Order: sequence, then C-alpha cells, then structure tokens
Amino acid sequence: MRHLTDQQIGFTPLEEDRALIERILARLDEATDLTERADLAAELVRGVSRYEDVLERAFEPALRRYLPSPEIEKIDVAREEMREALDVIHARTTHVDPRNVHRGDAQGFEDALAVAISKLLALLALDDEASRRLWTLAPAEEREQLEAEAGHASRHASERPHPPKTAVGRLVSNTKVKMDHSMRDVSSRSMKARSTLRP
Repeated sequence: MRHLTDQQIGFTPLEEDRALIERILARLDEATDLTERADLAAELVRGVSRYEDVLERAFEPALRRYLPSPEIEKIDVAREEMREALDVIHARTTHVDPRNVHRGDAQGFEDALAVAISKLLALLALDDEASRRLWTLAPAEEREQLEAEAGHASRHASERPHPPKTAVGRLVSNTKVKMDHSMRDVSSRSMKARSTLRP
C-alpha cells in the first residue's frame, strides 16, 4: 500500500478530509477502470486541497514558533511541489466528463497522477511528523486553540490546489469547483468511485 494509515493527525476538523484521502488512495491502488480512476483523481485534488489548505492556515504559524526554519522550508517546498503536480490533474479533469479524461493521452494522465501521488505521500509524511512534534511541544491551551482554528479554516477551505488568499476568493473558487462537480453526468461516474467517497 502506498498510503499512510496509522500516523495521521488527530485533530477532529481534519479527520474526515484525511480519511477521504486515505480511501481514495487505497482505491486507486486497486482500480483499473479508467472512468473510475479519472473520477477518483478529481476527488483526490479536492480532498487534498482542502486538507493542505487547513494545515497551512491553521498550523503553520504555530509550527514556525516551535520547529527550526529549515524544517518549515522543507515542508513549504514539498507542499508547493505537490500543488503543482495536482494542478496538472486539476487541469485534466475540470469541465471534463470522467469518461473522456484518458482520451488522447491515457498514459500521460496516469504518469501525472503517479507523480501527484508520490509528491502527496512525501508531503503527508512531513506533515504528520511536524504535527506530532507540534502536538508534543505546544501546551494544552494552545492545542485547544489550534483545533478551534482548524475547525474555522475547514469551513472555508479551498478545493483547488493553489488556494486564493482571501475568504471571498475561496468562496468564489469553491462555488466554481462545486458547480463543475455537480454538473458532471452522474451516469458517467463509477459506482465504485461513489462508494469510495462515502465514509
């Protein structure tokens, strides 16, 4: 298995997003139907974008107080590399019926997806280690505040790889993403993909 299951962050606002990421990665390890893989890839972009947006906005200021700058910079570089890889998947799946995503360059899409997953797993390992250390070093009162901030950030989390900087920008961006998602032909979506997205 390529995904991580036992070292994730234990903050309630992040648990659903992380669990979704784990389910999608596990299903991508097994899925061979191209429509299902395209659908899962699009949902991976949304789920990972939300998760990383919350981590960055809610926890990075605290991480900068407790961890050495080189470690923070390593996370920032890994996050940007992952976002650039997700941008490729986002561009290939937005406004495109999942049945058509692989047409013309199926191997190119699968190669891009493999790169995105590799970058994601590398970043998740860094995220998990940094967050465990933060949870160990921060006092109980600050941990409670961090969880509250994560809950607030989660309500306005971006579903695009490179999130807008303002709350209004996030709202507009997410509205466009949700419209694209809802306008897909439901009949084109794999039943296995839909079941994967449900907890």
